[in-house]
Amino acid sequence: MHWIDDISQLRDDLNARAGAFLEVARSTVVAEGASIDQRLATIASLRTKLYEATNQLQHEYLLVRAVEWLVAEGRASEVVRWGWHPSCTGPSDEPDLRGLDSEDKVVISAEATASSLPQGVIDTRMAKTLMKVAMMGGQRFYFVTSVEMERRARTKVSKSGHLV
Repeated sequence: MHWIDDISQLRDDLNARAGAFLEVARSTVVAEGASIDQRLATIASLRTKLYEATNQLQHEYLLVRAVEWLVAEGRASEVVRWGWHPSCTGPSDEPDLRGLDSEDKVVISAEATASSLPQGVIDTRMAKTLMKVAMMGGQRFYFVTSVEMERRARTKVSKSGHLV
């Protein structure tokens, strides 16, 4: 788990990386071409260069916004230190975002997904993620980016009987 020292610095770093990401996208698309072969080669190049970074940037941004929301809503009044896994690579026993109090007790555990539609593997993964966060300590949250994902998560929680 990585520790967050300054949320505004994270925002600045994320903004810079998002700008670099968009510059790669722009420079790749400039070389588009007119034939189907050239256009599909450009699409393949975009996918190669940007696919993983797309998810990582969105996930990290969602976690930054989650911290800001938790603080603004008064849900994090006891939190003195934030830990996170900005690139979705944390171990199964740690959440994407964790808030600790002055005695290092977990007061907030949160998972997040930048996916916008609960279809296929995303829907299956959501159930596993909700089970994971249900076993965490402190207040538990699942942050999503769309109404569709929120509805699906609420349905899974209500039907499960044990996810709270």
